[in-house]
Amino acid sequence: MQAPSIVLVEDQAAVREVLAEVASELSPRCHIHCASSLAEARAILDRHPCDCMVADLQLGDGESLELLQETRLDGKQFPVILISGFLSPEYLREAKRLGVTHTLSKPFRPDELLHKLRDCTATPATTGKGGHQKQGASVLPFPHTPVGQRLLPELFELDRQLTLLDRLLTVHSSEANVSEICFSAARIAIDITRATHGFVALLDGDTRLLLAGHASQMADSPFDTVESSCITEDTPFRDLFDRTAGPVERVSGSARICWSDLMAQQFHALPITLQGNPVGVLCVIGPEVGPELSPMQTRMLGHLMREMDTMLDNRASHAALSSSVKDSLIAMARILEARDRYTKDHSARVSSMAVQLTRNLGLGDDMIQLVRTGGLLHDIGKVGIPDAVLLKPGSYTDQEYTAMKAHPAIGDRLLKPVDMLAEERQIVRSHHERWDGRGYPDGLAGEEIPLPARIVGIADAIDAMTTHRVYRHAQPISFCLAQLQAGSGSQFDPAIVHAATTMIEVGQIRTLARNDMPNATIQPQAVC
Repeated sequence: MQAPSIVLVEDQAAVREVLAEVASELSPRCHIHCASSLAEARAILDRHPCDCMVADLQLGDGESLELLQETRLDGKQFPVILISGFLSPEYLREAKRLGVTHTLSKPFRPDELLHKLRDCTATPATTGKGGHQKQGASVLPFPHTPVGQRLLPELFELDRQLTLLDRLLTVHSSEANVSEICFSAARIAIDITRATHGFVALLDGDTRLLLAGHASQMADSPFDTVESSCITEDTPFRDLFDRTAGPVERVSGSARICWSDLMAQQFHALPITLQGNPVGVLCVIGPEVGPELSPMQTRMLGHLMREMDTMLDNRASHAALSSSVKDSLIAMARILEARDRYTKDHSARVSSMAVQLTRNLGLGDDMIQLVRTGGLLHDIGKVGIPDAVLLKPGSYTDQEYTAMKAHPAIGDRLLKPVDMLAEERQIVRSHHERWDGRGYPDGLAGEEIPLPARIVGIADAIDAMTTHRVYRHAQPISFCLAQLQAGSGSQFDPAIVHAATTMIEVGQIRTLARNDMPNATIQPQAVC
C-alpha cells in the first residue's frame, strides 16, 4: 500500500509537533507536511498530493474553512479532519456543507485523532490477534508516555488561550455596527468562560434593557423566540447601573436570567461602559460557569470589555459624524430647491410619499429610513446644473435636456466620499431609471433597478404631476392615476404602481391643482 500523504495545518508549534507524531503512527513511510498558516498550506497543496488534511479551525491569517472552500472550488477532493476548541453550531454547519469528514474538539486524546486518520486514509491499525500491538510497530514517544499524557492537556489549554487572545485583539473591524460588535463579544465571552449562552444588553434610558446581541453553544438557542427588552429592575444586573452603590465589578449568582427560560443556572455579568458610564451588560450563563472566574478568564474578560468600550465609542462618534454629514447634505438640497419657488419642498414631499409607499408595500423599518433619506437627497445632483437650464420657464432643447439628465450621476459622485450613504447613493443615481430599461443614466431594467430607487422614482413622478411647475399647472388626480396606469410595466414597477394607485384611491395623495399661476405657459415636458 502506498504511504499516505498528510497535510497538517496548525499555527501553534507544540500542538503541531503532537499532530505530526500522531500522524507518523500511520506508517513509517508516511509523508507528513506541516503548515503554520493558510499561506503555507496553500503552497504545500500546490506542490504535493494530499490524502488527508488535519486543520485547526482558527489560524493567524484566517480560518481553515476558507482554505477548504478554495480547494473544493479547484476540484480537489480529499478527507479533512477539522480540529478546534471553538466548534460552534455555525462552524459545524459550514464544515458539513464543505464536506469535512471528521471534527475533533480540543482537547482530544492522541488515539482519537489516530483512529480518524486511519478512517480517512484506509490505513489498517498495526495490531495482531486480540488487539495487541504488533512487534516492530511504531510507538508515539511523546503523547503516549505518562509525561506526554500529562502535558498534552496543558498544550491544548495553552493553544486555546492563545487563540482567544488573538480573537480579543481583533474583535471586529472598524466597519462593524453595534449589533455585530455585541454578537462578537457574546461569542468570545462564551468561549472564554465555557458557558452555554451569552448575551449583550444595552440600556434604553434608565428603566429598560434592550437585547443587542446573543449567542449560544447549542444549535437551538432559547433566545430565538424571546422578547427583546425587559425592565432593568427585574434583572439581577440593577446594581451594575446604580451609581450610588459604589464600584461593582461583576455580579454573579444562579437566579433566573432575563431572556432565558433557564432556572437556577450559574451566571456572571459585567457592566459595559462608554467613556466611564455604564451603558449595558455582558452576561454568560451555563452549568459549566463556575461560581468564580479564574485569573486568566478575569483578565481576558477585562480586555474584552475594554475593547467593547473603544468600539462602541467609535460607533457613537461615527454615528454623530454620519448624522452631521447627512444633515448638511439635506440642508444643501433644501437650499437648492429654495432657488425656485415651484420646486420648494419637492424633496420633502417625495421623501414623505416614498415612506408611505414603503409602508403600503409591507417593507420594514430599515427600508423606510433608507427611502426617507434617499427621497430628501434624490435631486442633490441638481447643484451641478446651470440655473439657465434648471430654472428655465419653457421646454428644454435637446442639449438642455441632456444636461438636465446628468443630475443623477452628479449626485452619485457628490455622495461617493460619504461611506455611510452608500445605499442612499443608489437612490440618487437610479431614481430616473425605467422598468423597460429606457431610463438614465445606466439603462437599468426591471429588478436591476434598486428597489428603493424604484419607490422614490414613482414618488418623484407623482409629486411632479400633482404640484405646480413653471411650465404648467398641477394636474388633477385623475390625470396622475391615468399616467401611472399607462406607465405600469414600461416606466414604472407594476407592484409599486399598484400601491400608489391604492393610496390615491383612499385619498392619501392629493393634487394642488388650482389657478395660482396665471402667467404660466402649459407645455408638455419630461419630468426631471
